[in-house]
Amino acid sequence: MPKISVIVPNFNHSSFLNKRIESILAQTYQDFELIILDDCSTDNSSLIIEKYKRHPKVNQIVYNKVNGGSPFKQWAKGILLAKGEYIWIAESDDFAENTFLEICLKMLEANNNLGFVYTDSNIITEQKKTGSFKIKKAEKYHSDKWDNAYQINGIEELKHSLIKTCTINNVSAVLFRKKAIENVIAKTYDYKYAGDWLCYMLICTKHSIAYIPDALNNYRSHSNNLTKKSDNNYLGMRERIKARNMCMHHISDTEASLKRTANILNWKEFRAIFGGFIRGRIKVSDFFNTLILCFS
Repeated sequence: MPKISVIVPNFNHSSFLNKRIESILAQTYQDFELIILDDCSTDNSSLIIEKYKRHPKVNQIVYNKVNGGSPFKQWAKGILLAKGEYIWIAESDDFAENTFLEICLKMLEANNNLGFVYTDSNIITEQKKTGSFKIKKAEKYHSDKWDNAYQINGIEELKHSLIKTCTINNVSAVLFRKKAIENVIAKTYDYKYAGDWLCYMLICTKHSIAYIPDALNNYRSHSNNLTKKSDNNYLGMRERIKARNMCMHHISDTEASLKRTANILNWKEFRAIFGGFIRGRIKVSDFFNTLILCFS
């Protein structure tokens, strides 16, 4: 059995796909299987994928006949197929430094309580490196938290930052313990934008996590990123409310301050949605469904 299962969910990323796959195959740690999932791409992704069909590391290639509508359904499919003890969801438009698996695995294996390890990421625009998430987060949150490596109890991570927003910026920078993610992935099926954040938060309710400040992942910033599209999008805001609520259902009542913080943040999201409703940008049914969600 391979130690790690690497899942590449792809949709219309033919221009990035070759570099993504090659960066996986070039890893210094080689005990892994590669699972490639294509969600009914309309570009020439299949031509690139087929080049790797007989590669010894490629264990599964699955083509959807109909687009699934959510990246998290693809994650779940890959996890179901995975044979490894650890899971790397390597998004098809990103690429990794060749020591990513080696360094992350070493930390996970040293502490059985860790649900996942994540690293910093370089941000790539038009083939140029424009900074890193560590730098952006230091500026945005006025914090040096991400300057140094850390291990932390998951509830404490939620309190410090993760309940406020998704401070784990890119799933390609995460190595999961399989038993941690497979226990929560089914809860993301009806999410389009915030399913990754929900996964991280739910894992944090049961596990500790760790962070590595080295930029071992390279995140491509382009117009088709779902993260970008969700920032000021009604559905993105609604999913964030829903994700916080679901997380709070898995938190002990003794964590009253954390639950209070989540409620305050949800009402701030709701006020933004209310503004969209007043301006006629959000349908009446969507508005009242979100209002109900705030009380659930």
